[in-house]
Amino acid sequence: MSTLKKPSVFISSTCYDLKQVRADLYDFIDSLGLEPILSEFETFPVNPNEDTIQNCLNVVRDKADIFVLIVGGRYGSTIDTGISVTNLEYIEACTKGAPKYVFIMNNVLNLLKIWKDNPKGDFSSAVDTPKLFDFIYDLKNNSNVWVLPFDTAQDIKRTLKIQLGYLFSECLLLKSKFNTQDIYLMQLKSKALRIAVEKPPKWSWLLFAQILQDKMENFSSKRLDVELGFGINDLEPIQQNKEVIPFVKKKIDWITRLLTNLSTVFEKGFTKAVGSDGNGDLKRIIHLTSKYGEVYNQLLDWKLYFAGTITDPQYEHLMQLLSMYSMNAIKEMENFSTKLYEQMKGIVSNTHSHNENDTISITLELTVPDVSDIIDEIKRLV
Repeated sequence: MSTLKKPSVFISSTCYDLKQVRADLYDFIDSLGLEPILSEFETFPVNPNEDTIQNCLNVVRDKADIFVLIVGGRYGSTIDTGISVTNLEYIEACTKGAPKYVFIMNNVLNLLKIWKDNPKGDFSSAVDTPKLFDFIYDLKNNSNVWVLPFDTAQDIKRTLKIQLGYLFSECLLLKSKFNTQDIYLMQLKSKALRIAVEKPPKWSWLLFAQILQDKMENFSSKRLDVELGFGINDLEPIQQNKEVIPFVKKKIDWITRLLTNLSTVFEKGFTKAVGSDGNGDLKRIIHLTSKYGEVYNQLLDWKLYFAGTITDPQYEHLMQLLSMYSMNAIKEMENFSTKLYEQMKGIVSNTHSHNENDTISITLELTVPDVSDIIDEIKRLV
């Protein structure tokens, strides 16, 4: 049985002043064979264990394939911080990365410049709070969203019909390029997948950097554990001082080889993966970035292992020194992925500089930490 479902369209707006507009859009979206999601209709999914605001945000995150924001003359109900529910829903849609279409009522949009020149003026006849103008101003100045004016629901329906057609066409184009049997493409997140499918100039350079960012993001929760020093391990107590030296030497040798091997593999594999001309090998890119992510994860585990180790009190300082041994490499890997992404993004976005002779060379240098403090502590113990 097919697991496909109808794409859903979440309508975000204040309800009281735009009640008829919302009702018209419900019928319109339903007539297109799509699933309309509006909070006042019985089809809106409700979790009885959550309040109304959290329910709406959950639905945007979990159910909304397409997000339509409609702004009239009301900012609407707010939470304790003063942010409106529609604003929160919009932020959730941005975080999710859903396609967004923003419509603002013409008579309010026309007041934006007047408000900007006179922010303390009285606009109560048109809006319920000046915060609405702040929200609209932010929307207008966001390069990632297209703001469209409207007077009636018919204006929104007409524009949506055209824009959804474009979106459908774009999806068909992507589908024609995407082979669902390709196990490597199936591993990619949305941004990386788009780069891999569309293959813009120097695509493999940007793709490598994007996948590397995604790999690092996968461990963001564990990175917070490292920052907080959260980790509890019941390490078998070292019974005799003579066991300290082989134990520590084995651990340090392992992490040293780990860092050295990654640097060597990176040096050998990077150019083959991304291609000297920016047209690389997807399989190699995924393989090399996966190794990078694996090493980063093991460095985090090292820190958590020793930071949370429960052992004989006389070895606590030694465990603390060992826990810090991986931190330098952790930070170097984080800085490398960030700088690489910015560098690649800059190269690829600068279309005027593209030429067939462009080349790129990257060196990953991971510093093997100084062990003198650890050696001194071992000498003190033995």
